[in-house]
Amino acid sequence: MRPPLPAFDVRAVLQQNHRDVTVTDLPPVLLPRKGPFDLVDYEKAYCPDPAQNIFTLRNLDRDQGCLVVVRPDQYVAHVLPLDAHHELVTFFEGVLLESRAPNTSAQHLTKAEAVEA
Repeated sequence: MRPPLPAFDVRAVLQQNHRDVTVTDLPPVLLPRKGPFDLVDYEKAYCPDPAQNIFTLRNLDRDQGCLVVVRPDQYVAHVLPLDAHHELVTFFEGVLLESRAPNTSAQHLTKAEAVEA
């Protein structure tokens, strides 16, 4: 049985030039393992194009950084400071359900699940 897909697709736009960043500098959240072969997805971190300053174009504070919530349809739903944990939780409370651990007791297993267990 495959694990469920994550609820969030985390990506990062770093301030450094791409030649100044190594994969070992990245946190594990930006190097998720995927698929049946447990391969590392290296396409979660991006560096800006030196020809266009994305931080200036989007009026982003390079010292503070930010968190951007982008919907699946590419609509920018929210822009928050990196330390706005409460505001982020409040934003998602209206659309996400609280996670519950699956009940694996035998009385709640289907016939096929019981055979596998």
